[in-house]
Amino acid sequence: MKVFDIEGFDVFVKTCRKIQHLNLGGIHIHNTEMSTQFCRILSDVKDLESLSISPCCCATMETEENSAIGVDCLRSGRKRSPPISIYNSGSQKKRRVGLQVKNTSEPVASTSSADPPDNTDISGSTGLENLTTKWQNITHFEMINAKLTHPVLHKGHNGLKPTPCSFSPCIQSHCVTDTDLCLLGRWKKLQYLHLAGLPGVRTGSFLLSIAENCTQLKQLHLAYVGLTGYCVYLNQLSQAFKHFNMLQDFRIEHGHLAVGNLFCRGVSSCSSLQRLCVVSENGSIEPAALHDLMESLSSLVVLQLFTGATKVLCKKVQKNLKERFQSERPALNVSVWPLFDQDSPFVINNIPTKHLEELTLFSSKICDRPPGWKW
Repeated sequence: MKVFDIEGFDVFVKTCRKIQHLNLGGIHIHNTEMSTQFCRILSDVKDLESLSISPCCCATMETEENSAIGVDCLRSGRKRSPPISIYNSGSQKKRRVGLQVKNTSEPVASTSSADPPDNTDISGSTGLENLTTKWQNITHFEMINAKLTHPVLHKGHNGLKPTPCSFSPCIQSHCVTDTDLCLLGRWKKLQYLHLAGLPGVRTGSFLLSIAENCTQLKQLHLAYVGLTGYCVYLNQLSQAFKHFNMLQDFRIEHGHLAVGNLFCRGVSSCSSLQRLCVVSENGSIEPAALHDLMESLSSLVVLQLFTGATKVLCKKVQKNLKERFQSERPALNVSVWPLFDQDSPFVINNIPTKHLEELTLFSSKICDRPPGWKW
């Protein structure tokens, strides 16, 4: 593990005053004093337009209860309502400051649900209050957990073959809650938003706030937000869709997501949507709801559903949708397939490159290529 040089970062910011695009993904800061200093330094970049950051870097307050919550949950295994996600992260480490590097021993995220100890508040405080106030020109923002190193669909040494997600979030990443994410609604010019690996989300109330205030949002990517065993924000998401007046791309990755009537009705209210991607290992699909969705959205030309549905059902749905809508939409691209089927790599590789890189694959889009890059 490499130590993050906060003094060097301060010098960098003071030297590059006009920097507009910054990717700080993969950085862990598990010292609240340093997190506060980090956010203060970062807020001095006045002209910033795009940023990628890990949630634990924003944890500017921590209580003793917060630091002990992971250990208590792992030992108790208690289930209550409302539940929160549990991750089998093995032995607990002390707070640390560092840059996360390759870790091949991370366990697979659990789908069980358990509650933290009674009277425990893990909301904490984050630096988003200061950052969202200081910056007014943000157009692209990512908050991706630094521990989310192996999502299901990503470019890796195995090519494009789907692999089970390896995700064990640090305790500090629980600090980012619905209340904190509501602050993102201050960015009126926001066009692209990617939130991934945020276990502190409980209801998804921030989605409605962002939809109502970020009126220029065109791309929204959500992955492993809230519970892993249950999509707690599905209702809020469905209500928020009707307020996304300019949304063109929507990608959601969640272990248990039902692409049924509720989800499809919500998506159908977003008349501007052009591309939709759902990645859900244990997800299900309802053919009738999908048909109604395609009927409602005449602008939808890309539909990607990689779920836990059977191959027979996926083939039938894909065939029916193509036969019904291909003639009306020549550019239509429909990919409906079981996520971990042996033929999934073949199906994924046949997706047009533009859709594959911009929508299908999980990746950071901030500073991923030089400005003006045409290839």
